[in-house]
Amino acid sequence: MSSQEKNGSEKIHRLIKASDKISNFFSSMESHSSEIGVSKPELLTLVTIYSEKEIIMRELAEKLEINSSTATGIIDRLVKKKRSSGREINPIGEL
Repeated sequence: MSSQEKNGSEKIHRLIKASDKISNFFSSMESHSSEIGVSKPELLTLVTIYSEKEIIMRELAEKLEINSSTATGIIDRLVKKKRSSGREINPIGEL
């Protein structure tokens, strides 16, 4: 096997491994989102806000690769859920 073929094979192996990790992440997210009563976009938003600590709406939208109006809608829904439940929503599993 030439070094070019070996390099290509290694890249494919890393791509498959990364794909598996992404798939596992989204599967995990699905179970967590239903456990705490938030949608996947809401959970992604919470995780992003948690990891950034301070973030403005435009930055949040950029990080999530969505429009600012969509980000605003997600935040509005999260605020409504918090108000109706009287509980804190925490992206790392503690409510």
